[in-house]
Amino acid sequence: MRLLNKMNSVFYRLFFSYAALLLVTTTAVGMTSYVFFTSSLNAEVEKVHSRMLSHTADQLSGNVLGKAQKLMLELATRPDVLYFFNNPIPGNYAKTKSISDDLLGIASMYPDIVDSVAVYYREGNAVISSKQGVAFLDSVPGKVAVSTEWIERMDRAGVPTLWIETRNVPVNVSSGGSGADLVTLVGSYPYNSTGEKAKGYYAVNLRAEAFTDMIRSSDETDRGQQWIVDREGHTVAVGNDRTEVLADSGAGVLREIAMSGRDTESLNRTLNGVDFLLTYRTLPYNSWKLVQATPVDDYNKNATAIQRTLLLVCLAAIVLGLIISQVLTLNMYSPLRSLLRTVKGLFGPTDPIGGKDENEYKLIDRAVANLSEKMSELEMTVRENVPIIRHNLVSGLLNRNMTNAGELAERLRFLHMSWPEPACCALIVGLDDLMLNGLSEEDKQIVIYNLVRELERTDGVSAQCTAISTSATEISAIVHSTERNESLLAGMLEKLFAYSEEHFRLQPAAAWGGWVEDPLRLHESYAQAKAGWSYRYFMPDRRLFPHSECSVREKSREEVPEALQEAFAEALRSRSPELVRQSVNELVARMERDCLSADYCHEKWKQWVNAYRQYVKDMNLKSSDVVDAESLERFQRISDIRDFREWLLDAALQTFRYVEERARSRGSESVERVKSFVEANLGQDLSLQVVSERVSLHPRYLSQLFKEETGVNFVDYVNRRRLEAAAQLIKKSELNVEQIAGSVGFNTPAYFIKKFKEAYGVTPKTYKINYTTSNQQ
Repeated sequence: MRLLNKMNSVFYRLFFSYAALLLVTTTAVGMTSYVFFTSSLNAEVEKVHSRMLSHTADQLSGNVLGKAQKLMLELATRPDVLYFFNNPIPGNYAKTKSISDDLLGIASMYPDIVDSVAVYYREGNAVISSKQGVAFLDSVPGKVAVSTEWIERMDRAGVPTLWIETRNVPVNVSSGGSGADLVTLVGSYPYNSTGEKAKGYYAVNLRAEAFTDMIRSSDETDRGQQWIVDREGHTVAVGNDRTEVLADSGAGVLREIAMSGRDTESLNRTLNGVDFLLTYRTLPYNSWKLVQATPVDDYNKNATAIQRTLLLVCLAAIVLGLIISQVLTLNMYSPLRSLLRTVKGLFGPTDPIGGKDENEYKLIDRAVANLSEKMSELEMTVRENVPIIRHNLVSGLLNRNMTNAGELAERLRFLHMSWPEPACCALIVGLDDLMLNGLSEEDKQIVIYNLVRELERTDGVSAQCTAISTSATEISAIVHSTERNESLLAGMLEKLFAYSEEHFRLQPAAAWGGWVEDPLRLHESYAQAKAGWSYRYFMPDRRLFPHSECSVREKSREEVPEALQEAFAEALRSRSPELVRQSVNELVARMERDCLSADYCHEKWKQWVNAYRQYVKDMNLKSSDVVDAESLERFQRISDIRDFREWLLDAALQTFRYVEERARSRGSESVERVKSFVEANLGQDLSLQVVSERVSLHPRYLSQLFKEETGVNFVDYVNRRRLEAAAQLIKKSELNVEQIAGSVGFNTPAYFIKKFKEAYGVTPKTYKINYTTSNQQ
């Protein structure tokens, strides 16, 4: 009865009459629209497909394929990249680093689509890559770290330019593991050369996702699909990961499209039991096909969606009419109803306590109590995450991950922090790994935590500091001050150092950058601080590295005299430990004392190490022969320039000892071989260079070894044996002076006569007469 009474009310009568009216209207409009849209939709779909494919093809050409061609042209016009096509790699290893850096710069031109670039030098059988650096392909089998698959495919293809479809390329071939899906553009050098005529190849490795992102639909409900296929029908990229579309029939259709000679076309095909409309377009540069497939039944869904939209509009009109009809009668109740709706919208339906009916006021009271409890939980969560938020704030400013002033103000307000001071700078505090080696991981964290806490204490200092731990041995901080006063920073750090030595017996060091007014420019100060921190390696006795001092060295063009490096090389050749020590100590002293930039010092150290390596190479030695495992382990633990000095001196001394031991065991044998060779070839070229090559020894080392073993200079020994042989020919043959001189290796008779007279006191002619006269008597 109560239900019938409600049905007879004005509210329900109005509701049903308005609903019936709108239902008739909706049905008429829906039927009319359905007939109209279905008749024109098919024609419009093909036009839309064509425009979509044209737009996508233009995007691919401009943003991916075109950029790849630009990078290929960039590689072909870089003199540094072309250098090793016409020059040998051995002896030019510093150049490989320059080329690798150059390739890295080229790859960074389009980092969103380019994974890496590489160059293959056929003459040197090496690959230089922006990612792996230099790799020699004639290395020990299984130890080549780079993939050579693109080189092999280019050799087989016999074409000047080759696009290689998507495949998985491991990061490190020798160690295996996962890799990246790449599409590769390969070109030959010189241009248009093929096969063995090419001196090498360029390769631009494009990220496969660069193609996939271009064709992927942003609508997850879209049942259509897009592909990019190469000329053989291989799939280069798939727009959506729907493997059910690519059944056997789908793969066959893609091969059919790939082999088609048309630039664009629309086809109706059945794939995996579903009717599809396929439209394709040929891409420029590589003649790949961009294919769009849409289920035919999606068109009908579009028409149905229009009908449903019209129906929803009519239903909305019904609801609106009902609301208007109730406005006058519910005037007093509407504020409370709005409040209840808000509460239910925020907290969901509220069930009565104990199953009893509750009035609206009790429901609101219970909702407020729930709200208070949730706010308490939220505040607790925020407090627990404050350290993380604080760390992200400092890290974002120092590493330029935060560039918006509004975001910075919001973070500071959230953390209840303020930075009213007009000046700020970045600070780095670091501990050596050797200092912390004896501590457990937990103790290391305790040390870092206490140093951060001590650094942030500003008792009696007109500055505030916000610090975070950026590694197991390093603290980064932001310092705000009312004045640009470096003595203020020095005072803060001296207190920190005293605290560290007193409580942990550790001696940290610190570097800071220049002052800036805008916190959003703190990344500049942080970069300066890191540059200053690099001088810690060359000045281990110093503990403070302000930007004002380090910047002078950074800008300095002062250099170490080249004569010092030459003296070091000569000391190695002479195997003089004292001279080696003097030259190395002098270099270390200059790096600590003189105004030299850190980059220059590192480069100079490399040159000195290369001089040592060249000496080892000149002595026909391998590094593994003269440097033991302990030295290699020490090399890994080098923390400053002095450690490096001791390591280099020890390596030189080990080399000297090895050379001496080897010389003692091989010296006599080598000298006898030299003597035998001289006796058998007195009439030939017996220069020190020729003989040293014959016995596989360095000329300088052979000269020294021969002198030590025989007590006679090598050249004097050769001349003496030639003159002795000449004397025998004068006695026992009828050859003239010119013939005898040539037979024993003298280039001119005059020089032979001079040397003969110096040795025997008379000319060859007089020697002959004297010998004949003595025999006749």
